[in-house]
Amino acid sequence: MLLRRVLPTTEGPIALDTNEGREQLAEWYRPHGDASMRLMMIATLDGRAAGGDGVSDSVSSPVDRRVLQAVRGHADAVIVGAGTVRRESVGRPPGAALVVVTATGTLDGHRLRESDDGSPLIIMTTPDGAERARAALTRIPHEIVTVTGDDAGRPTVDAVVGILRRRGYAHLVCEGGPTLAAQFVDAALIDEYCLTTAPALGGAQPLLGEGDRPLTHLEPRQLLVDDAGFSYGRWRPAGR
Repeated sequence: MLLRRVLPTTEGPIALDTNEGREQLAEWYRPHGDASMRLMMIATLDGRAAGGDGVSDSVSSPVDRRVLQAVRGHADAVIVGAGTVRRESVGRPPGAALVVVTATGTLDGHRLRESDDGSPLIIMTTPDGAERARAALTRIPHEIVTVTGDDAGRPTVDAVVGILRRRGYAHLVCEGGPTLAAQFVDAALIDEYCLTTAPALGGAQPLLGEGDRPLTHLEPRQLLVDDAGFSYGRWRPAGR
């Protein structure tokens, strides 16, 4: 698996099956600053976040998963929505908290498992969803944190980030799905977008869900490409 950085400079490719290559990839994804809020997602060329089966893994690749690991390697907490853990097998990030945000506490059918290193599983839900979430996770150590809901009854993402910051989690990564990602974007909380673009058209679930939103201009921080036609960008909101 070869990966080449074309922005900010063109360099020789790195081999991701070597320790040197994996260390270089981790360095390429080192966060800027003492704290950060990143959005890490994948989309097709026409902006779909999942394949026809409704899961992002069907548009992913082995290199994309290595990039995901590199971003996670710098995270103190990884944030996902309840829809994602119901649809997909979300691996536990080593050495980081996994935070599941859910409006209703409905986690039936999840494929969450206990962490190998004891890192925490935190469920952030509304007071009405706490009992339902607790009942769905009887066999997995977890913590329920109740968060005041917004007008739509969803935990506010500002409150989610505030709670995590107060607990000392500096580097945060949101991995979606589209509904949760859109909430973070709309709240202007994203410091950096780590977006994989897959060489495919069609699929399901627009990257930021349905509906129009104000245009956000992004400045490139880094661009990687692989031999399969995938690209991996680091983008920051213009002026930030």
